[in-house]
Amino acid sequence: MDKEFQDFFEKLLGIADPWYIREVEQNEQGIHFHIDFNRGAQFPYKGEMYSVHDTVEKEWWHLNFFQYRTYLHANVPRINTPDGIIQVQVPWVHEGS
Repeated sequence: MDKEFQDFFEKLLGIADPWYIREVEQNEQGIHFHIDFNRGAQFPYKGEMYSVHDTVEKEWWHLNFFQYRTYLHANVPRINTPDGIIQVQVPWVHEGS
């Protein structure tokens, strides 16, 4: 994928390091953004950083781009914390949305 194109959509979707758009595909169902995170990344929880325990595959229907339905796909990390295994909050999902 062209770096400028990738940067443009990452800014629109609020995606920042360690997250990135791995792939974009367009088909008759719409546009599909496949989002990933850098391997070895750690994620915060209550002021501490934790390594990834495992991931859960998730899909979201985003606002349409022009006439195309837009979907976001990601393997969302879960981290092993003192409070148990917690799913990481992804930056493109806001509470109440």
